[in-house]
Amino acid sequence: MTQPLFFSIIKAHLLLFMIISQILPLLSAFFVLGLGVLILSKSWRSALNVVFFFLSLAVTIWLYGTYRMFVSLTTDEVVFWDRFIYAGVVFVPALFYHFSVLFTERKDRRQQILFSYLLALFFLIMSRTPYFVNDVFRYEWGVHTKAQFWHHLFLIYFTIFIAFLFTNLFKFYRRTNSAISRTQAKFVIMAFIFLVFIGTLGYLPAYGIAVYPFAYLSGVFFVVILAYTIIRHRFLSIRVIFKRGSVFLAAFLSTAAISYCFNYLLVWQFPHTPYFQIAALVVGLLVYQPLQRYFSSLANKYFFSDIYDYQEVLKESSRNLTSVIELPAVVNHVLESLNNPFQLEKIGLVLFVNNQPSAHYVKSNGYQSSELSFFSDNKFLQQQLLSTNNVLLLDEIKFILNGSLSTETTKQWRKLRSELMDFPIDVCAPLFKEDQLLGIIFLGQKITNDGYSDEDIKLIDTVTNQAAVAINNALLYEQVSNFNKELQGKIAAATLDLEKANKQLKVANENLQQLDQAKSEFLSIASHQLRTPLSGIKGYLSMLDEGDFGKLPKEAAKIINELYLNSDRMSRMINTFLNISRIEAKRFTIVAKECDLLAIVRSSFEELKLEAQKKQLKYHLDVPRGTIKLKLDEDKVKDAVGNYIDNAIKYTPSGSIEVRVFAVKKEVVIEVADSGIGIKQQDINFLFEKFVRSSEVKKISTGGSGLGLYIARKVIEAHSGRVYVKSAGLGKGSIFGFALPLK
Repeated sequence: MTQPLFFSIIKAHLLLFMIISQILPLLSAFFVLGLGVLILSKSWRSALNVVFFFLSLAVTIWLYGTYRMFVSLTTDEVVFWDRFIYAGVVFVPALFYHFSVLFTERKDRRQQILFSYLLALFFLIMSRTPYFVNDVFRYEWGVHTKAQFWHHLFLIYFTIFIAFLFTNLFKFYRRTNSAISRTQAKFVIMAFIFLVFIGTLGYLPAYGIAVYPFAYLSGVFFVVILAYTIIRHRFLSIRVIFKRGSVFLAAFLSTAAISYCFNYLLVWQFPHTPYFQIAALVVGLLVYQPLQRYFSSLANKYFFSDIYDYQEVLKESSRNLTSVIELPAVVNHVLESLNNPFQLEKIGLVLFVNNQPSAHYVKSNGYQSSELSFFSDNKFLQQQLLSTNNVLLLDEIKFILNGSLSTETTKQWRKLRSELMDFPIDVCAPLFKEDQLLGIIFLGQKITNDGYSDEDIKLIDTVTNQAAVAINNALLYEQVSNFNKELQGKIAAATLDLEKANKQLKVANENLQQLDQAKSEFLSIASHQLRTPLSGIKGYLSMLDEGDFGKLPKEAAKIINELYLNSDRMSRMINTFLNISRIEAKRFTIVAKECDLLAIVRSSFEELKLEAQKKQLKYHLDVPRGTIKLKLDEDKVKDAVGNYIDNAIKYTPSGSIEVRVFAVKKEVVIEVADSGIGIKQQDINFLFEKFVRSSEVKKISTGGSGLGLYIARKVIEAHSGRVYVKSAGLGKGSIFGFALPLK
């Protein structure tokens, strides 16, 4: 009795192992194909995603064919399904190699890729013949065909291109400067190691070596490792879809299990009572939503805590920054805009007040304010941020150190890296006001300990650009508010001793009135309610016009274009008033650098071309060939040229406008000639003063501010140039010009 029982148990275990060995390939095939379809559904236009899908399809053919071969009963069936397997397997080396070329961004390997696919086609043809596989080898764990001559050559081809795969991946791992790319490469290498070195065990039975079919577990390992890479390290950009699918699958399986258990308990307790299936279904419907919420929160907490919607973050940031003007509130919103999507351990911001690198406004969450303030004085850090005009990552410093640097520079980089690691600070994001460093945002590690991806850096860069504008406006508002308080204090102090200081009060009162007027002009125009929202409006209009949200109907496109032109005109007007406020506050500066004057003139001419065409004016540009290189403040000179052309268009009801550039002796002259309303001789000498307009101009409603020519004069004189105007009288047109020294 004991002996038969023992053998029965052994047979049962063997049967179980055989069943498992038959099922393993099918389960692996299911997982591999599912991952391939998921990745392709994310972006079928991505070459990397498409190649990965076909790779998963080839592996699926191998695994599914193996399952069918294991359950085959006759020799013919075994041979048929093994040849079916090789319909996918012969393409695996070529697809592996192609995937590695795309992943490592090697654009010089097209011929090698083509050659690999041609070899795959050749072996596909050979695999249909008895010279590739033939006969059957049956062993304890399964069945397999026997390898023939062309199969031996196929294994050589397989080995060579698998070697190319790992060579490409290892080289990419060593040379990439991106921390996130290195992490992705590490896990991709690991996934392919499992797939190749475990999967190739499946060739052994073809050579008469009986092994348990562990090879077919390689598909499961491959999927698990890539799934982890997708979840934790943003591989192939399908993390959001992966999250939703995982949450749905977990909730569905849990609901099914609960419904099944509930139904089983009812049947067990009340075996002859009908309608238990309906009751179990109702229970399933009741528990599904709570389970889905639970698994979603679980996924957010442990796997997907750093997933964010890029566009939503930008919308929220823009909305928050345009809703406040006080500096502390603006700074809080800036830090929240970066902390919320990244879930940071620490974050801080340092502003250089009055452009002094040693005077600070500090706001921090997790860092010591005094230490952050002291660290931001690091001249080498400031120099690097100014020279690159870009975000600095701690992870990238070690790759910078691998470059060819001087001994002193290497020493400074190492010191900076050591200090960043001590805080710790992972990212230094600069805030710029024109070409000046307004401040620095310091970002620490993420709570998840993940690195910063390219999308993260793009978001940081965009948010810091928004933040720089909002903070600059807040500083201007604070400056004016403080000045207003100071002004009120001075008036109060002066009125207390009116009789004793009458003479001094008169002088002070005149100065205070002038300052008060400048303050009022600035407050009414340069507040955040104009500038910051207008930047957002222009941005969205530009996106609509360029088709970022889809192609617009012709009428709608025309209206959007008109709106963009009007907002651009308003932006120029706001810049005009801001320049006035800077002039009055003696903060008008020229940032000169070498640029092409002719390019500036052409650009201004093209920007206003549509305005001239609307009035059906003849619009002509006459400039010499080549370039005229001068040291200029490009933006301000462009504004001056634009003001000249804009004036000519406004005050020319019909006729023509000509913009010309020519050299006279040691000067280059820019003239804008029109056939417009002309100017009285008595008005010419006053046209370049603030708020002065010709007596005839006042009869025409153009919406002008009377400041364009005044600012143009200030700009040209600041460049050591001169302005002038000519007119033969009313109705005879006019010529507005300015001359700049050639040296």
